[in-house]
Amino acid sequence: MDQSETAHLGQKRAVAQFALSGDDGGDWYIELGDGAVTPHRGRHDKPSFTLAMSVDTWRSLNKRETSGVRAYLRGDVKITGSVRALMRVAKLFAK
Repeated sequence: MDQSETAHLGQKRAVAQFALSGDDGGDWYIELGDGAVTPHRGRHDKPSFTLAMSVDTWRSLNKRETSGVRAYLRGDVKITGSVRALMRVAKLFAK
């Protein structure tokens, strides 16, 4: 994602935490704001929201083999934290 795609974030900031289980899993988070997206390995002290899922579900979402809504409704994705922040961030990745 380049700055032109994230410029509309403006001063709004969000931290998306990902807890991936299974082979090659682990904890990751991305900081979004000021027109930038910065990935990090590990856990953030105060994420805006956390998405917990298996590595297989993560891969399926990234390949667009399934939607986030479908994965959530099946129980494959657990969400904690601010749903409002999640929806704002989801718009970035919907492209």
